[in-house]
Amino acid sequence: MSVLLMIFFIILSTYVIFKATYSFDLAASFLTRKMPTGIKGPTINAIASSLPELLISFLFLFHYNDLEGFSAGYAAIIGSAAFNICLIPCISASAYFYFNDKDSIKLDSSIIIQDSLFNILSIVTLGIIFYFGQISPLNSLLLILLYFMYVYSVFKYRKLIILSLMMRLF
Repeated sequence: MSVLLMIFFIILSTYVIFKATYSFDLAASFLTRKMPTGIKGPTINAIASSLPELLISFLFLFHYNDLEGFSAGYAAIIGSAAFNICLIPCISASAYFYFNDKDSIKLDSSIIIQDSLFNILSIVTLGIIFYFGQISPLNSLLLILLYFMYVYSVFKYRKLIILSLMMRLF
């Protein structure tokens, strides 16, 4: 494949990802307009923000159709996760401190613990799957079920928080 053709595919892929992500974000915002932020963020917004990684993984996997393609897609996912976990909170907090003359942000530790436990569990599960050197439909189903357990716990727990706050107000 010539270099010009590869550059064309990179530009085309970037355009498709941009268009798909923008459309998905608009639809997600409309569908979740009445949902509390605490529920919308880890579900619909997480899907919207992960769409580029999903599309990149598909493109690499189906283009190369082998371990090299999967590895390239997986590297994009891991790089994005590292950026999301390490840099986004630091950059956001730094901007907040700079513009608001504050030196700390109060966090809800129960939400942090809940999300962190599911994050660790998903990483360990994926690590065990990778240890055996192959991904099967059953492994994929296991990870999907783990995500739905997370979504269920988010809805259940955060709904309790909202009800508790409403009870305090009245």
